[in-house]
Amino acid sequence: MKVTGTLVILSVYFVLSIVDSATARQVPRRQLLSENKSDIEEDCKNGLQNYYNYPYDCQKYYTCREGKLYLSTCQDDLYWNSELRSCDIQANVNCYPVCTDSRTTFYIYPYNCKKFYECYENVLYILECPDDLLWNNDAKVCDDSYNVDCSYIIPENAAPTSTSPVTTERPTTTTVPPPPTKPPVQCEHSGQYIPDPYNCSMYYECSNGVPVSMSCPGGEYWNPDEETCDWPFNVDCTEAPLPA
Repeated sequence: MKVTGTLVILSVYFVLSIVDSATARQVPRRQLLSENKSDIEEDCKNGLQNYYNYPYDCQKYYTCREGKLYLSTCQDDLYWNSELRSCDIQANVNCYPVCTDSRTTFYIYPYNCKKFYECYENVLYILECPDDLLWNNDAKVCDDSYNVDCSYIIPENAAPTSTSPVTTERPTTTTVPPPPTKPPVQCEHSGQYIPDPYNCSMYYECSNGVPVSMSCPGGEYWNPDEETCDWPFNVDCTEAPLPA
C-alpha cells in the first residue's frame, strides 16, 4: 500500500525554517548545501574528506571516521563554518533556508526511516508515515517496508576530535501511550485551514480533500482569523475536552 507524502496524518515541526508570525517573514536558520548525500557517503568511504556540511541544521556537521558518517553539534550557540571547517559565531556563517521556492519537494530524514521532510510554500516540515509504512525517497511516497532502503540512517554519535570540540548523542526514547482518538475532520476544499478544537496550537490544512495535522511552533496558537500562527494573546481559543 502506498500513501502520498502530502496526504498522511503527521506530527509536524517547523525545523528547517521558522516563521515569524508577527511579520510573516522567513527567518534564515539552515544552510543551503550543494553536496549530494550519496556523494558524501562515497567520499567518506574513500577517505577523501573528514568533515561535511549537514543540510538540515547549521549547528551540526558530519564527521567521517573509518569510512562512516557521524553527526556532531557545535556547542555554545556556535554554527558550523564549512569554509573554515570549524565551529564559529553565527555572524560568520552564511545560513539560509533549504526551501527556496513554493514548489512542494521532499527530503530524507536522516534519523528515522518512517519520517521525511516536506518543503511546502518555503517552509520545511518533519512528517511521519502512518501505520507500518516507511518513507520511500525514490518514489517520494510512504511505502511498504520491503520496498524501502533504510541504509541511509546516520548514527547521531561522534567521538571528539582535535578540531571538533563537541559531539552529540542520540537522545533516549520513551514509550508514549497513544492519545485519545479525535473525531474526523471534514475538508470542503484544498487549501482550507481548520482549527483543532482540542489543541489551540494545532490546526489542519486540507490537501486534495484530506486534512493534514499541523502544529504551530514555540507555544504559538493558530489564529483562524488571520490563518497563521500567532501569539496566544491575539487568539480567542478554548480547548474542548477530548471525547471519552
